[in-house]
Amino acid sequence: SYMGGLNGAWTLFDDKMDIGGNYMYTNTSKDITEKSSKTTFLPEERSLLVDSDGGSHTGTYGNRIGMRLEHKFSENTSIIFQPQVNFGGGSYWQKNASETANGEGGVYSKSNSSTSDNGGANKNWSASGFGLLRQRLGKPGRTLTVMGRYSFSNNNMDGYNISNVWTGYDAVSKEWTELTKVNQTIDQNSKTKSMFGRATYTEPLGKNFFIEANYGFRWSDSESVKNTYDEDKGHVLEVTYSNRIINRSTAHEMGANVLYQRDKGRLQLGFSANPTHTYNETTRNGQVQNYDDDRWR
Repeated sequence: SYMGGLNGAWTLFDDKMDIGGNYMYTNTSKDITEKSSKTTFLPEERSLLVDSDGGSHTGTYGNRIGMRLEHKFSENTSIIFQPQVNFGGGSYWQKNASETANGEGGVYSKSNSSTSDNGGANKNWSASGFGLLRQRLGKPGRTLTVMGRYSFSNNNMDGYNISNVWTGYDAVSKEWTELTKVNQTIDQNSKTKSMFGRATYTEPLGKNFFIEANYGFRWSDSESVKNTYDEDKGHVLEVTYSNRIINRSTAHEMGANVLYQRDKGRLQLGFSANPTHTYNETTRNGQVQNYDDDRWR
């Protein structure tokens, strides 16, 4: 594994703007080779012998780019903006072959043999950020603050799953008589989106009293789709091993508070209202189930 990155920072416009940036690259790789022979001793001079041989590989890489901008337009107005982008991918595979034999009195007979091979590769990206605006509105204590966050991501994976299991060994012909096969390809995609914003207004009432009003909005949407295909049947969709999941939600946050503030203490009295909407949809075995809910808190 290894990683490397760069960082930089600058001050511009007569110290009114601070800007910084960073970049990082990471890479990991892992390879394993295994071989084993296991004997399990059972009652009445019986035993079980399992020989296996296999290996695996995993590898990932990623890029991260980030920035932070802070600018003071005047004594009354300032902003902060902090975005970040990530993108990368990876791959994996795992292979194994094993053979099982039953023993009795020191004589072994083969009972089954199997091979498995599965793997895949993925690519992903994500973007997120934070923003803040602070505005003083002339009168001391009268302020407006607006902030927001966002996040988006997408991940695609293509995989495969191949397995063979042989049973019914014929000691005379030295051949297996029965074969169970699995030959699947898998396409999977996951994506998420979310946003949040809040505005807060503060008004001084005199004698250490303030009134504060705020409004926030939250939204999220995610979807995951997995499609599994039987390649022996000509790339036919296998509904049993496929699914689709959707989650969506929205929420409003409204409130007002009266604050009493002094150097040694703070007292706050207020109310809030939070209407929310939630929707979930799940598709499995070709059957769709959903949940739709509206409520207030």
